[in-house]
Amino acid sequence: MRGHGAVSPVERDVERAKLTPREAAGLDSLKDRIAWGEATAADVAHIQGYPLLEARLKTRDRLFRLLYVEEAGTRPVLLALLFTPKKSGKLPPSVFETAVARLKVHREIVSALPRLSLICDTDRDDGGIR
Repeated sequence: MRGHGAVSPVERDVERAKLTPREAAGLDSLKDRIAWGEATAADVAHIQGYPLLEARLKTRDRLFRLLYVEEAGTRPVLLALLFTPKKSGKLPPSVFETAVARLKVHREIVSALPRLSLICDTDRDDGGIR
């Protein structure tokens, strides 16, 4: 988990890309379409040989890729793993390996977290949650 004020690796990837305001709006729109289940085949593809999905952001002058997974749990989570400009036909395997390594770290952190549960106490004045 990130500490207060910490920046995730994907946030750093996005900062390094130096998106224009129009590109940033396009990325937000793409993430929203994915989150709402409205992404098209032109937006998203599975990466063969990796447990990853690839979202494509095409702007007027540049192409970007957002590598992510949809993690199961109490509610689905869109976990962004890597954001990179696409400069040639194929992304190098090192890009996918970086995303998979970040996924592994995320899963290790999540599995190490203590499972929290709310204890209900109907005799309390604060609604029973403590």
